[in-house]
Amino acid sequence: MIPKFRCVARAGFVVSAIAFSSVVASASMPESLLRAVPKDAVLAYFAASPNTDGPNTQSSLGLATFVIERAQEFGLLSKLNERPRMWADVLASMSELLDYPHAGVLLDISAAPRPDGGHQLSGLHAALIIRTRTQGGGARIGQRIQHLLSSYTNDENSTLSSHISDGSPVFTLRDRRLPDWVELTWGTHGEDYIVAIGAGSFDRIVQTIADQSLSLADDAWFTNAWKVAGGPDASLTALLRFDIARSAADDSLRSKFEHVQENLRLGGVDRGLWTVGRRARAIEAGAFLRRGNGDEWQPITRREDADFAPGVIPDEATWYAIYDVEPRALVDTVSKTYLASKSPHAQDKNRTFWRKAEERVGLSIDGDILALLRQPIVSHNYPQHALRLPLAWTRLIAVADPDALRRNLDRVLEAAREELAKEGPTQLRHDADGVWYLYLGIAGPALTVADRWLIVSFSPDAVRKNVEMLSRRRSVTTTPVPTPVQP
Repeated sequence: MIPKFRCVARAGFVVSAIAFSSVVASASMPESLLRAVPKDAVLAYFAASPNTDGPNTQSSLGLATFVIERAQEFGLLSKLNERPRMWADVLASMSELLDYPHAGVLLDISAAPRPDGGHQLSGLHAALIIRTRTQGGGARIGQRIQHLLSSYTNDENSTLSSHISDGSPVFTLRDRRLPDWVELTWGTHGEDYIVAIGAGSFDRIVQTIADQSLSLADDAWFTNAWKVAGGPDASLTALLRFDIARSAADDSLRSKFEHVQENLRLGGVDRGLWTVGRRARAIEAGAFLRRGNGDEWQPITRREDADFAPGVIPDEATWYAIYDVEPRALVDTVSKTYLASKSPHAQDKNRTFWRKAEERVGLSIDGDILALLRQPIVSHNYPQHALRLPLAWTRLIAVADPDALRRNLDRVLEAAREELAKEGPTQLRHDADGVWYLYLGIAGPALTVADRWLIVSFSPDAVRKNVEMLSRRRSVTTTPVPTPVQP
């Protein structure tokens, strides 16, 4: 694999990993959504619906929504503080969004510097455009918004107003408990239901729909990238304009943007379009980037090959993704990117914490753990989580020396277990079969080293099922387990 691909793959792993739970075989991306997004948006994403004929009642959050709503009906959430209850309601509301093709747009954002060198949000203009397809199709969304209004607003602090736009009512909410720049507007416009934040954001989306010359559909670079990257067949796409974000930032924030780009191996990139889709069971992801005066297309995942170890990708998994990314380099990219976004004080505090942790156990996280991991990284959804929660799937990482990794992990996690025991109530448990897992009433996430793989999943039972799968498939085949790729 060429070095440039490895760099892009590291960034692509970060961008695409959270998208897989919404990738479905029957997805359809309505290109008419492109006409609703302004061409000078800082960021935009497009998500297809799993069912073009109507709402998908089997969305990944559908069961979670059902459980939350029943808990509310029986008063089980009444003792929670308002903020946790609000987040539970927002989670339940997300299933309404996932049922329809939609686009999320960040029009602009501003941040004020803090004395400690960090920044705090001082302004935001953004919108969700939800393609409900039929007149009155936004009734479910409207009902969900009405529920949130009834639960978390009041006459003393909140002001709700409305007006008629294009024959339909549009509502605006202001709340004195929120910053002055927070203005929420929502309503139906043609086939779309628009939810916007920031004064004027709703009107800007409406204006873009009316004048195609203002939209991404009229942007030459984007329309070419959309075709090359397979946008029409993708389940999820994301556009990021680094050039616009940098130009709108002050010197300090601009420097942070540039450091984040460099650490993501995206230095010199002005804009990029990432796509995630699937062919049969295989997740296909890639990035189309404008760097300098040229464009480049880079794949992020690859297809299964004949030499892959039996059982690593179970037949029972409905999707899988294979990344040819060195885990050590990926962790380096993620950690450096995270630190680049923080204040100097926060960076020093974070480095000090990990340095002391290494001294306490007498091991180097980089040299004694990460150095033993190899490519590829495999993700799949066997076994499936009961609630189909995003990120609740299994990852397998190839290992060069399983015995050494197991010993080193045991030492590090044993020290972590002792520290958690002092603080409580979260426990770190280690079962006799070698599975480590967190326990706080619910067991998970969990990990273990089996065969030549580090297996990480959402629960101990999920890890054990994958260990069993590896063992069973290996026992019925004469195909040798391949040695992990060396960096």
